[in-house]
Amino acid sequence: MLLRLRLAARLGTAFAVVVLPLAVLALLAAAGHATRATTLILAAAGIGLAVVAAVAVTRSVSAPVARLRATVEQAAGGDLTAQALMSGRDEVSALAAGVDRMIEATRGVVVQVLDAARAQQDRAADMAGAAVQAGGAASQVAATMDDVARASSEQAHAAQTVSDVV
Repeated sequence: MLLRLRLAARLGTAFAVVVLPLAVLALLAAAGHATRATTLILAAAGIGLAVVAAVAVTRSVSAPVARLRATVEQAAGGDLTAQALMSGRDEVSALAAGVDRMIEATRGVVVQVLDAARAQQDRAADMAGAAVQAGGAASQVAATMDDVARASSEQAHAAQTVSDVV
């Protein structure tokens, strides 16, 4: 009996929940409480199986949810290549497929924004080049206007000199 208890402790909590009550109830049955012990053994076995089933169901749900959470955190951290890649017909798989589609759509929007930003940057560079050219043209116009003003002034001075002579 002690060997069974040690073995149950080594095999894990879920197994111990089943084996320990059965061992205790087997002792009760051996002591002469057969009907009551049989009922208790069956009840304990049912409870033990329910606990084992609950643990199995919990693990089957918690592991995919943990993977999905890791995928969401990865995407939230900026890695838009993250994917849950779960298949199945259960709710968690459907949620994972939705998260994968959402990440893919977000990645598409980010690509569009980056493309638009690059195009805007190109247009800004073109405008800056045009502004430099316009500035150069304005400088040439100003220089030409100075030349015209100087020539006009010289012409006026020459006309004044001719007028003074005549």
